[in-house]
Amino acid sequence: CSGPRYYRRLALTTETEIDRILDFYLSRGIRHITVVDETFLQRVDEAKRIIAAMEKREMSWTCTSRIDVLLRHVDELAEHGLKNVYVGIESMNDVSLKMVRKCSSANKTANLLNRLAELGSFAFGTYMICMDNDTEESVKEDIEKLSHFEALYGAIFWITTPFPGTDLWDEMEQQGRIVDRDWKKYTA
Repeated sequence: CSGPRYYRRLALTTETEIDRILDFYLSRGIRHITVVDETFLQRVDEAKRIIAAMEKREMSWTCTSRIDVLLRHVDELAEHGLKNVYVGIESMNDVSLKMVRKCSSANKTANLLNRLAELGSFAFGTYMICMDNDTEESVKEDIEKLSHFEALYGAIFWITTPFPGTDLWDEMEQQGRIVDRDWKKYTA
């Protein structure tokens, strides 16, 4: 993911603004919030402040996060309103995950999905196809593995894309594998 290269300093929303936004949502009958911010749980103190504000209003929530971060906090988060997560599964092949420097493994993914099911929560995941060591058969095997997780209610399959600013981009550029720099074509 290219996000970490671009998020050198996190912009934090004030408590007053969070309260104003959540109160507005409540006034419109919105009782579930989706936090589409991959950095949400990177600053646990800030996330807890926002989670407490949602919990005070009896709101449930969904967030985007990394598998390793969620594994550390999922029980506590579920106690405070977490219902769904959006995660980058990317692969169920540890060699592929290591090649793209993911802080995850097939075992961590399985542990998170199983724990979410136990907690009554769900996950939506992304999966990358066309990694260097993927084959048609290996992708089919991964899809079969993923289909057995009760908590995984959906997945998006992306073509592995070397976005500028990522280690994958740097590696592929060094290998002479970047052949088109028309950013309109980098849609995953």
